[in-house]
Amino acid sequence: AVSLGKMVILDPAPAKGNLPDSIWKGVEYIKPNETELEILVGRSLNGEEERREAAEQLRAKGVKNVMVSLGGDGLLLVNDEGCRFFPANKVNAVDTTAAGDCFTASFALALSKGEPVDAAIRFGQNASAIAVTRKGAQTSIPTLEEVLNYAPEL
Repeated sequence: AVSLGKMVILDPAPAKGNLPDSIWKGVEYIKPNETELEILVGRSLNGEEERREAAEQLRAKGVKNVMVSLGGDGLLLVNDEGCRFFPANKVNAVDTTAAGDCFTASFALALSKGEPVDAAIRFGQNASAIAVTRKGAQTSIPTLEEVLNYAPEL
């Protein structure tokens, strides 16, 4: 994909350790959750500072943007502009199955439509906030109309 000039968005699930450094070159966005980030860097992480340092490790290998999913707490974005936190929408979650996949797909869709990164992250968060209020995987994924009409509570 990189050789064809395509944007690479990687959701490393299930994560594997000891990957060759060459895999990271050209990855525009990676979205591990906390556990996946620990596996990717090969150590336990405690707190925001250690998660940020781990994200910087991936960036040093060639990843441009690291988005660490923190579940119901939100998302940490680490890139050239620094480290930013995006709080999660407050919802009554009933099933978190497919929440990460829903976020990543919705984030990619928003980027493909020309949205800036912040707006794409919020769009992904809105879609996954809807998804966790429903049971199932594919059946929990909202329609585009539902996401566009969603008014999040922060």
